[in-house]
Amino acid sequence: MSVTEEHPGKICGHVSAGILEGLSEKNPSFSVTIDTMVAPGLVHATGKANSWKYVERPGTVR
Repeated sequence: MSVTEEHPGKICGHVSAGILEGLSEKNPSFSVTIDTMVAPGLVHATGKANSWKYVERPGTVR
């Protein structure tokens, strides 16, 4: 059984992957923990990263 692109689990996965990709582009040796939660009209991305690169999170989420 597959789920649609609007499924909360898929949205969380895309947001987390975007943040992970942004961090890994220029800093291949980093550690990160990302938890993403969504509700209608709301996204919470939390976690801890050990990186020297800044990721524009609002742009990543949109």
